[in-house]
Amino acid sequence: MDRDTVNLSSSLRVNSSRSLWPVIGDADLFPDDLSRNFKLTFIVAYTTIILMALAGNGLMVAAVVADKRLRTVTNTFMVSLAISDVLIATVNMPVQLWYYVSNEWTLGEAMCKLSRYVQGVVIVNCILTLTGIAVDRSVSSPVYWHYVAWHIVQDTYSSVRPSVRPL
Repeated sequence: MDRDTVNLSSSLRVNSSRSLWPVIGDADLFPDDLSRNFKLTFIVAYTTIILMALAGNGLMVAAVVADKRLRTVTNTFMVSLAISDVLIATVNMPVQLWYYVSNEWTLGEAMCKLSRYVQGVVIVNCILTLTGIAVDRSVSSPVYWHYVAWHIVQDTYSSVRPSVRPL
C-alpha cells in the first residue's frame, strides 16, 4: 500500500490525498454468495413461476386459437400479453435465475444482449397492449359515444344560437 491511501477494509480503500471516492475492485461488483438453502428456495420459486406462466398463458392462447367465438379485439390483446409473458418466462427468467444462483455472468455476451433486448421489447409490448386495451374499452363503450354526441350537440347548439342581448 502506498503512502497516499488509507486502508478502511480489505476491499475498500480511500485515496486520502486526492479524493474521497472509493477505489473499487472487481470483487466488489458482485454481492456476497447466497446460502445453499436460499438458492434452493429461489430455484423452486422461479421454476414454479416459470411453469405456471407457461401453462396459464399457453392455455389462454390455445383457447383463443381453438374457439372462433373468442377471437375478439380484447382477446387479441390478451393473446399479445400472453405471448409477452411466455417470452419472459422462457428467455429472461431462466437467465436471471442462473445469474442469481451462480453469482456471476457465464452465459456470454450474446445471451446478455439477447436477454436485455427481449426484456425491453416485452416491456414496451405490454405497455402498448395495455394502452390499446384501455382505448378499445373506452371507445367501444356506449357511455363514451353518448358523451361525445352530447358535447357535439351542445357545441353545435351554442354556436348557431342567435346572440340576442336583452334590452
